[in-house]
Amino acid sequence: MTQKKQLGTVLFSNITEFPEFNGKKGDKYEITITLTAEQAADAEANGLSVTKGEYNGNEQFKAKFKTKYMPSPKACVDRYAKPFVDSDNQLREIPRGSTVDVVYTTKPYSMMGKSGITNYLVALQVVEENGAFSFEAYDDAPTFQAASEESGEETEY
Repeated sequence: MTQKKQLGTVLFSNITEFPEFNGKKGDKYEITITLTAEQAADAEANGLSVTKGEYNGNEQFKAKFKTKYMPSPKACVDRYAKPFVDSDNQLREIPRGSTVDVVYTTKPYSMMGKSGITNYLVALQVVEENGAFSFEAYDDAPTFQAASEESGEETEY
């Protein structure tokens, strides 16, 4: 199976535990992203299964990616290619509204008279975490200087 990539915005993230819907627990880890109309057209041309719906009167294009196994921290990274983990080195859920780049494969299915394409999650990168604010220093993090109003001295932040 050929691996492909798709950029999108996180709608639902269930990569650390199985999703629960109407009191019933699922049996696969998954992430659902939204796409623009242009992204959806390109994605479908590449074989990705995309669903079209409506939300608050606007068209919404979604793609869901599933996997039987919890992604490893090496397969879920941040924008700096560092594992997307918490302080205990455990994989974190990706906040809704974050921008992600999903690596996936697809596989057609036919079961009980229905057929379609399943999108399988291989890996993902959190390009921009929604609501993220951190004091963690990265080697390439920019610094800025500000002058104190009282002393006029510059301080590097």
